[in-house]
Parts: sequence; structure tokens; C-alpha cells
Amino acid sequence: MKNLFRRKKRQGELTTSVDEKLHMGGTVVHGMKHTDYDSIKPILMLLDAQERKTYMNWDHGIECRMGSNTYQVSSLLLTGTDLRVRVWDPSSEYDIISVVGMQDLYAVLLSPFAGNEWRFNDEITLIIHDPVAMSRLERAIALVYFEKWSLHKSLTATLLSTVGLQIPDIHLILKSPHVFQDWCHIYVGDEWMKVWVHIDGSPKHRLKSMPFGIKFFKDNKVLNKKNLICYIAASELVEEAFFVPHAGDALVTDSSTLKIDSITSFLAQLDTIRYMGPVWWPVDRQDAKSQSSSHSSPPSSQKASEPTKAGHSRSFSVLSGLSQSDADPVLDTVQLGGLLIRPIPHGGIHHLESLVRFIIPFYDSLHLYGRPKRFNIDPMDPESLLFALPKLPSIDYLTPEEFELFLYEPFDRQNAWSQIKDYVATSIRHPARTHRQPTSICSVLDLQHIYPSPAGAAAKPPAVEPAAHSA
Repeated sequence: MKNLFRRKKRQGELTTSVDEKLHMGGTVVHGMKHTDYDSIKPILMLLDAQERKTYMNWDHGIECRMGSNTYQVSSLLLTGTDLRVRVWDPSSEYDIISVVGMQDLYAVLLSPFAGNEWRFNDEITLIIHDPVAMSRLERAIALVYFEKWSLHKSLTATLLSTVGLQIPDIHLILKSPHVFQDWCHIYVGDEWMKVWVHIDGSPKHRLKSMPFGIKFFKDNKVLNKKNLICYIAASELVEEAFFVPHAGDALVTDSSTLKIDSITSFLAQLDTIRYMGPVWWPVDRQDAKSQSSSHSSPPSSQKASEPTKAGHSRSFSVLSGLSQSDADPVLDTVQLGGLLIRPIPHGGIHHLESLVRFIIPFYDSLHLYGRPKRFNIDPMDPESLLFALPKLPSIDYLTPEEFELFLYEPFDRQNAWSQIKDYVATSIRHPARTHRQPTSICSVLDLQHIYPSPAGAAAKPPAVEPAAHSA
């Protein structure tokens, strides 16, 4: 596909539509067409499969402390985004099972103080004596996190294509960078805060005496640093940005029987943008600074002159767009945990359209995924929205064999995302990739009616590929 927004002709698409309506924020708007759902189904199948995929199963060399008691772990099972810990209690005839979610797992993974004791809230601490178990667990958690959010990136690409084609003025939105301003919510501390966002379209049209990029203000009355809450500046530290459901909700149906109703329910909750990268907090906003939340990656604070990161190829300096007159890089603090942003739909506008209208200038300002030129949709390119997207029936970004090889690679937990992204980029280009056996979706879902795989027979290709995958 040469252009993300090039329309493929679909038979009957002008006469087929969804009758139901979505109620979002008190606004009643029409849903998408039936044919648009076909392009989304493969991505949702991959998301569902990822939630059921087993990344690690371990039964020795680990203890679990619960309160004042320490038990031997009889089973450590990482399936999807949940870590299930089973311990044997000699004083009881029942095993004790605890479940740890992905945000807690990733927070501990990035913590410089974790060591071999991983503490999750005040209830459970894993004591990992076996270095092999430690190596496998930390890399498995990094892979879970990478696969989950990479699939959301690809879902974002698919929705940009399907929803974007229905926006009458999409050509104007895509044509050139432009200033974008609107109300939205950002997640600060433990609550959503209503703010005014200003996205610079180009350095020529940026706010004077302000850093170039994306700025969030208390209101739209005065757009100066005194009214500034935080800002995002284009730099090599910027990682990703994509659509996610609010509260991190997952697809709550078996994707082998995906129906329009279940897809509609999922899309109705897809109203938030997860930004991964640095967020700058002016020195006079330190009292309000707490961008990390239960939904965001854990924070790590550095002065503006300190951040370093490898693995990105975009041509930015770390302080791109900043000068001494714009901001004080010695005093302003950068939080590397990212930010959750929720656009506010206007009356009569579908919330998915609001997301599209918001995220394109967002990408333009940060030079993400090929913007402000053409969208990069090359699955071999780490800077693409579709980077390494598995082709059904495969569901792996890394095959089991590649993951085993990854265990022998040096691993910096503080740089987990970029490190595993670089390793995936190397793996998908390796000549041996074509001979390695990926995990099939049939191993985690009952899809034999779609992908019959008798011994020695090749798996049937998916009936529908994501729209952004089309040639």
C-alpha cells in the first residue's frame, strides 16, 4: 500500500451501514460501516491471542513473600498480561494463587532498586534465586509489553485508514503540518485533568518564547509558560503514540466468533492516546508533576541535559526545538514515563474521528512514523506503525526460538522497549527467520474452522488482512 489513506473499492460499501449508534460523552453518532469492521478483525484476533499466549512457565528457584510468610513458588505462569503465582502452603490443603497485572510487572522491571526481590504493592514479593529464571522473566515481561502495544500501534494504523477515509477534509489534515488546538484530558497523578492542548505545526508557526512541540495549558486564555502544565518536545527520546481503550480494557470476547456488536463495544472504549516518551515539566509546576499513573509506564526523572537513549533513527537532537529563551533545560525536569491523553469529541463528531484529527498533527509535530510526509507502513522498518506485525496464523513478534536466543543477549532493563525493538528488527531480517516455527493462533484459540492445519499442510491465509496491509 503506497498511501495509508488510499481507498480500496469495496463492493456494496455505499449501501451497507451499521444501524446501531454509539453514545459517547452524551453525543449520539452513527457507527462505522459493516465493511470497515472486516479490516479490524485480524488485529483484534491478534490482540485476543496475545492475551491468551503463554510467555513463561517456571516451577523452581523462586520464593514468594506474603506478609510475614515466605513460600516456595510451585508455578510461575505468565499468560498474556497477567503473571499468575501459585505457592504451596503446608498449613493448608489449598494452594495460594496471586495474579499480578502488566503495569505492576513493568514498573518493577524498570525499577533500579528491584534486584532479585520484586515487590508488587504491599501484598506480594517475588524472591528470584535462579539467575536463569530472572533472565527469562525480565525478558518475557518486556516482550509482553512490546507485543501488546505494538499491536495497538497496528490497530491505530488500521483505524487511521478506515476512519480517515470517511473524513471529508482528510486531505487537508494530511497535506501539511498545521497548528492544532483543542480541549482534551491528560492523566496527571491519579485523575484526569481538563487542559488546552496546542500542537505546533512547524517551527515558523510555533508559540513565541515557548518550546516547539506539544504543550498543555491550564486553559486557553493565556498561552504562556506561566499557564503551562507540561510539554512534549520533538527529540530522539520520543518513542511511540497510539490509540488505547480507556482503563486498559481488553477485548472481552472470543475472537474466533467476533461479531460486530463485540467489536463495536471495544471500539467505543478506544478513546485514549498513549504517548511513550519524555514529558517536560516546568520548574514552577513541580508541585503538580506526577504524570506517571496506574495506566502509564513508570516514571524516571532526569534533568533536561541528561537523557540518553539508543536505537532511534529520527534526526533530532535531545533538546530539539529548545533554547535558553524557550525553557530552562537545567531546571525543567523530564519524566520518561509518557502520558495518557484523551481528546474530547465535539458534538456530532464520532470519537474515533476525534482521535484521528488529534493524532495526525501529534505525529507531524514529533516526526513519528514518517509524518509530516507520508506515513511509514513498511513492516520491516522500526519507525513504522506496522513494524513487525505478525501475519496470521502466526501471532509472534519473536518466535520461540528467537526468544531463547534473546536470553543470551545483554539486557538493560531501564531501556527495555528500545532494546527489544532493536532485537526484533534484527530477528525479522535474519535469513533463518523463514525456517523458524512461529506460534500459531490455533494453539491459543479454537480456529480450526478458519485455519485448518493438517499434518504437513500449509496453514490457510487469513480471509481478511488489515487495511493498512493492503498492497
